[in-house]
Amino acid sequence: MSSSFWQSRFNQSSLYVSAFLNVLTWGLLVWKIVLPGGSVILHYTVYLGVDIYDDARYAIFIPLVALVFLIINTVLSILTSKNDREIAQIIMGVTVLIQIFALVAGTIITLVNT
Repeated sequence: MSSSFWQSRFNQSSLYVSAFLNVLTWGLLVWKIVLPGGSVILHYTVYLGVDIYDDARYAIFIPLVALVFLIINTVLSILTSKNDREIAQIIMGVTVLIQIFALVAGTIITLVNT
């Protein structure tokens, strides 16, 4: 791995925070939605009400997509840190935001279904 990526405390902390938030999202959805099973509300709007009501296993796609973004963005950040350190930090900052949005989406799905 690139040593310049690991020399940046921002990149390190962003990676660790992103991984922690992703694990938290996985745990929340598996514990509250998937293990009880059955059908759950996956999408709800104020105007139309329940849009998507399906199997609880589909809730796993939220942390799965966030994990894919985490892996791709980390690899991109490692590759770009050799040439441009600021771009690598921006990529890792966006990764943290993606994980926060995934956690918020998982929390909303959990709250709507309880």
